[in-house]
Amino acid sequence: NMKISKKILAFGLTLSMIFAITGCSQKTTVESLVQNADTIMQDAKSIDANMQMAMDMSMAYDSMSMEMGVNMDVDIKAHKESDSAYMIGDVDISIFGMNQKAEIESYCVKDGDKYTTYSKEEESNTWTYEESTELDYQSNLNIYKYIKDNIKDFTLLKDTVKVNDKDAYEITGKLSGEALKDIMNSVNTEDGLLEGSEDLNYKDMNIDITCYFDKETKNPISIEMDCTEGISKAINSSDDEKDSQDNMLGEGSIEVKEFSIKLTYNSFDSVDEIEVPKEIKDNAIKATDSSSDFDFSSDYEESTKESTETTQPENIDMDGTDIEDTSVSINEKTYTLPFNTSELLALGYEMDNSDEKILEPEDFSVIGLNKENDYFNAYTYNTSTTEKKEIKDTITYGIAFYADSSNNLKLVFPKGFTFDTTYDELVELFGTPNSYYEGTVTNSYTWGGANTSLSVDFMIDTNKIDRVSIVNYDYE
Repeated sequence: NMKISKKILAFGLTLSMIFAITGCSQKTTVESLVQNADTIMQDAKSIDANMQMAMDMSMAYDSMSMEMGVNMDVDIKAHKESDSAYMIGDVDISIFGMNQKAEIESYCVKDGDKYTTYSKEEESNTWTYEESTELDYQSNLNIYKYIKDNIKDFTLLKDTVKVNDKDAYEITGKLSGEALKDIMNSVNTEDGLLEGSEDLNYKDMNIDITCYFDKETKNPISIEMDCTEGISKAINSSDDEKDSQDNMLGEGSIEVKEFSIKLTYNSFDSVDEIEVPKEIKDNAIKATDSSSDFDFSSDYEESTKESTETTQPENIDMDGTDIEDTSVSINEKTYTLPFNTSELLALGYEMDNSDEKILEPEDFSVIGLNKENDYFNAYTYNTSTTEKKEIKDTITYGIAFYADSSNNLKLVFPKGFTFDTTYDELVELFGTPNSYYEGTVTNSYTWGGANTSLSVDFMIDTNKIDRVSIVNYDYE
């Protein structure tokens, strides 16, 4: 089983607090900038900042593959003297071909020798709380301690750069894997912010750090952390040098395409002590494991059954059998999965610039294809066991269309249904779905089994189809 929980988000937020409380910054040498930054952050009574985190991963298990993405944009106000903080922002999670967007909001305050975190549950519009004795980020974590230990690996750019319309100094360097190991061990609670992190192989990895400082004041402007290469190496190996295919998330291959964090400092000493509104404190309920996690497991049917027990449609067949028809008609031409990706490109569609153009042997990728006002996704695979291939030479084993970005397309899906088909009509065609997911904007229904499946998302407010995805893993 694979479980990617909200603890990964907590890891990102925790790293943001490292940067928020310790920051980067007075002279024009690396040593003086780092030392000055340490002094500024130790003296600062508060900080107002913005943190952005982006994570993009591709996972393959046996004949199954999955793309997962997390994008977070959070405003942070931290008051150092009172050990209190407030965070509000948005998180967008994409997994199993579905998107979940939510607003996140939380308070963290110190009460005696304990810390209490209050978090808003958007779907139920309720607040939960949990207590901990291990949230003292200021004393436990100082990014400059690690930069000082790796100071020889940091350099100051000769020329200044423009950042937020300011002339800025830029220093770049690498932190060792052992530094990241210390950081992660510090932020891990008894349950672990990032499950399995103790099994990571940190020896040969490193992380890229970039810090910017105002040329005039030497105050920090922003700090960026690129963990992509380091996390990828760590996930796909272990401390005892086991097979790279046996990684922290279980058997299978994992490609970390992006894992980055950026923190921008808005101001210092402008935030008052954070206080939790009385209404929230009086009405918050104790958090449980289910209320604190996004539970995305490889046993997707079981997780959706548990999370939607009281709201899912009746008579759901959790076992499911493969769907027989994996075809889609695009402008009256029918394509049956799997088929050559070149057939889609021949229709005049262009790939997103950020998409991979070449795939490694037996590698997967989701590409975005667009033309004028039309856009859809294709799930591609390089069937070769030895050769790299351009995308045009791969196969497409899955395809997903969106109602609001198919303006010039005439689409007909398996058994002749279209974006105008109702849920009841789909049940008549395919029977009851074998899995169901209730989201905040859409509800998703899936028909099929291990090899072939059909997923349809309905908008909650209109009951109209928003997205159709068809997948056929039987491409050998």
